[in-house]
Amino acid sequence: MSSFRREPAWPLAALLVIAAALLLVASASRTFGHTWDEPEHLASGLERVDLGRYDFDIQHPPIARAMIALGPYFAGARSKPPPEDIAVGRMPGSSSEDWLYTAVAEDWHVGEARAAALGLNGVSEGMRVLYTAPDYDRVLALARLGVLPFFALLLVATWRWARRVSSPAGATLAVACTAATPALLGHAGIAALDVPAAATVALALYALHSWLAEPTWRRVMVLGACAGLAVGTKLSALPFLAVGAGVVGVIEMRCGFVPPVPARARPGLRGPGSLAGIAVAVAIALAMLTIAYGPRLVYLTDAAHRTNALLDTWFGTSGTLRDAAYAFAAHVPVPAIVPLLGGGIDALFAHNGAQNTVYLLGETNTVGWWYFYPVALAAKTPLPMLAFGLAGLGMLAREGWRTRDRWRLAIPVTFGALLAFCCAFVRINIGVRHVLVVYPFLAVGMAHALSGLWRLAGASRVRGTAAAPGTAMARAMYRAVAVVALAWHLTPAALAKPDYLPWFNEAVRDPRDVLVDSDLDWGQDLKRLSRRLHELDVPSVRLAYAGTADLSKERLPPYERLAPNERATGWIAVTELARLQSRRGGAPDGYRWLDTYGVRERVGRTIDLYFIPPSAEPGSR
Repeated sequence: MSSFRREPAWPLAALLVIAAALLLVASASRTFGHTWDEPEHLASGLERVDLGRYDFDIQHPPIARAMIALGPYFAGARSKPPPEDIAVGRMPGSSSEDWLYTAVAEDWHVGEARAAALGLNGVSEGMRVLYTAPDYDRVLALARLGVLPFFALLLVATWRWARRVSSPAGATLAVACTAATPALLGHAGIAALDVPAAATVALALYALHSWLAEPTWRRVMVLGACAGLAVGTKLSALPFLAVGAGVVGVIEMRCGFVPPVPARARPGLRGPGSLAGIAVAVAIALAMLTIAYGPRLVYLTDAAHRTNALLDTWFGTSGTLRDAAYAFAAHVPVPAIVPLLGGGIDALFAHNGAQNTVYLLGETNTVGWWYFYPVALAAKTPLPMLAFGLAGLGMLAREGWRTRDRWRLAIPVTFGALLAFCCAFVRINIGVRHVLVVYPFLAVGMAHALSGLWRLAGASRVRGTAAAPGTAMARAMYRAVAVVALAWHLTPAALAKPDYLPWFNEAVRDPRDVLVDSDLDWGQDLKRLSRRLHELDVPSVRLAYAGTADLSKERLPPYERLAPNERATGWIAVTELARLQSRRGGAPDGYRWLDTYGVRERVGRTIDLYFIPPSAEPGSR
């Protein structure tokens, strides 16, 4: 035991926690079929890896998608070249993606429609890759393995943040708290961008604060690399990093910190802590993004495409400046990053401002709710993490303010700023997955609170009197509370496997009354349904399903789709997303008629299976 108390043992313990979490995710993810977004991410990444192109959905950058595609690529999966007519009339070096999505500023769905019309539908291409593979399950598992390095990176980032305010033991505890969070375990097990985005943003924010605390050229380069990795993983990193920079400014201006570096490194235009350092970091980030998107040159206009929505967005639709921009674009090729990154940013803003039908607490609307993400976190976070995490963040804020400790302030202020930004500006209210980046900060807060309880229990005096009545009992109580809270937090990781994605905490009686899309049902249980129907020897089934699976290629018995308000008998299966889509489509009672017969069983966490005797009157549609 004495050797375990030495500091070198704690980083090893943290590594063991990380390894255990990765094994847990990998073993759990094989239970499910693909979720809604996975085919498009796979198709986009595979096209970038295999063909060097990037035609599908440039709202999202290619780095994490390429990682997702590497395993399937080395297993033999290949991307289908785009239709021949895509290249007609193009100048040498030009490519289709320069035109597809830059027109979506008016309506996000315009871009999707144009892509489908041109035969560039990422979902259908991803489904082709999965369903034509010799082994669907193997290709999907390999794609999901591409997310595990990012999950490990998220846990490493948690360690780095925690070490700034805690001992190695406290940092290891923070890593364990992060690793056992069901929302992270669930999303780390699918081939999507949410855990990669959380990991890279958390690391980039750490690099930003490290550079400010001690600006050196090494930290400038690390900051540039981390920022490039974050932006190249998901474009939401741009506003998150801007929020992080704002946190830095607030802490510096309001708290009067003086960086612990020589004065010559701070002012002026030279040195790693000056504008020169910022310029170098930006240059490194842009270099990484250029490599990620492809170091090639493209033309923004040509004889067949005389207008470009990206240029119109930047320079207007008329005027001398616009004419000069078009003249330049027609004769001078630019790096592919210009239209792809610029168009992706336009698409992101368009998507955020579009009419997205979203669901919360039994209601739907098209503009979202400012309180969506607080409610999602309250429902999807273990209760001990909510209680002790928030308490610990409050403790860190108080300690940081009293001692002028920038790191103790940075953690709670960053957590609050990121959440406040999402509440105020993010209208894509589709799942807690969009705010996974706050979990490392909440975990550090929880570890700090639990460590404080443990230290209080081990103090020689309680309330100043070592021999006071009840002292021993108070110490035992503090330790018991800390142990029970930690055990409670770790329990879902052990008991909820493999259903981390649809997990809700004990305060939620019926998840369907709170959240559905990607928090409860993302299409993941269809594979379980196929297996269960074969176990029951079901001859045929009527199915209400919403997702991106090709039902004709799934291992289902003979089936027919069941429309909202359509009555039927026999075996019937209804997914939660199908119910939600019925509500979105204006038929809130579309499958409520089934309540009369009662659910025979629930398959997984998201599919209700019914059997209605043929003698029952099906009624009319």
